[in-house]
Amino acid sequence: MIQLGLIGYPLGHSLSPKIHGAALKACGLNGNYSLFPIAPDDKQGLKDLLGRIRSGEITGLNVTIPHKQNVIEFMDELTPTAQAIGAVNTIYMRENKLIGENTDALGFLTDLKRVWNSSFINHHSALILGAGGSARAVVYALLNDGWNITLAARRIEQAQQLANHLRS
Repeated sequence: MIQLGLIGYPLGHSLSPKIHGAALKACGLNGNYSLFPIAPDDKQGLKDLLGRIRSGEITGLNVTIPHKQNVIEFMDELTPTAQAIGAVNTIYMRENKLIGENTDALGFLTDLKRVWNSSFINHHSALILGAGGSARAVVYALLNDGWNITLAARRIEQAQQLANHLRS
């Protein structure tokens, strides 16, 4: 049986189990999708949960706030996209290695291009609010697509870190 889930905190509002449960069923797959709330400062809880992927008990996880950057130190390998973004939203095992992936950038850009012809889109510049894991993916996607970015965030240090990371 496929065991999947979402790690983040808080998760009480998440509809992911219903959405992914329906997707598993629609694909004829025998599996479950569970919520794994891990507090932001609970490194041991994070490490223990990731150990369950290593042991095969859990097949893979989606990652949301506040752990998109917290999980990086526990990965054996990051995909080039996750490395470039500096955030992970998907974790799985491949060749006995715990892999951190980021699908946020591709998902965002794909959706943006679906509405590309809408009148509200300026094809050359964007204002990004925030500098967390999801914002990192959006900035990465837009920069790689040739956009000019303006970043506005409450935490200036976090915005500066994002800017510096994506420049390197």
